Amino acid sequence: MENKMEQVAKMFGKKLGEEFMVRLGVVFEINCKFTKEGLKQEIFVGGWYDGDNLLRRLLTGEAEIVEDEE
Repeated sequence: MENKMEQVAKMFGKKLGEEFMVRLGVVFEINCKFTKEGLKQEIFVGGWYDGDNLLRRLLTGEAEIVEDEE
């Protein structure tokens, strides 16, 4: 079967391996990235954890990607 993670990342305006911040609640932000295995969230510097629950929250609007302000 075809892996769809690249399309999922593109749906959010991201590329596989690109790191970005996700806001959950008012002030809680989590460093994340899409990989071929799914959404990963950083739990400590260099330590990545499956972000399946966070992906669900992004898809349902409970969380949002924080866009870089330049």
